[in-house]
Amino acid sequence: MSNEQQPKPMTAEIERLTKLQAFTQAEVKSVRNRLTNEVQPETDILDESRASLRNLAQHNHRKWIEEEERVKRLQAENDQLRQQVQHEHNLHMQEMDERRKARDEVDQYRQQLGEAKEEVKALQSEVREGLKRESFLAKAHRAAEDQLRGLLKEGEG
Repeated sequence: MSNEQQPKPMTAEIERLTKLQAFTQAEVKSVRNRLTNEVQPETDILDESRASLRNLAQHNHRKWIEEEERVKRLQAENDQLRQQVQHEHNLHMQEMDERRKARDEVDQYRQQLGEAKEEVKALQSEVREGLKRESFLAKAHRAAEDQLRGLLKEGEG
């Protein structure tokens, strides 16, 4: 055999390694494709889950903003109602004070009226006593006049 017919050991080794590399690359590609195909449903699920979570996060953020605005609005309404209730309470307390003052005045007027009635009764009693005395004195005066006339008639006669 000549040297030209015998493959050089190095060339054969290179060919063997080249074939091995091609086989390995094909095997790696095949394994990669198989693994990709096996993992693809989970990857799709993960992608869908991420998209769903992103949508949910956006939805929750919008809802949170809406709820925050609602809370602010309700707090403003609550503050307004609290002020209104406080104002109405103040008016009610003012009215109650005015009623209490009016009742106190009525009680005072009733007391004064009672005292005035007692004074009127006392004055009426004094007037009756005065009228009785006046009547008694008038009768006595008439009797004295009658006696005086009688005496004058006797003295003339």
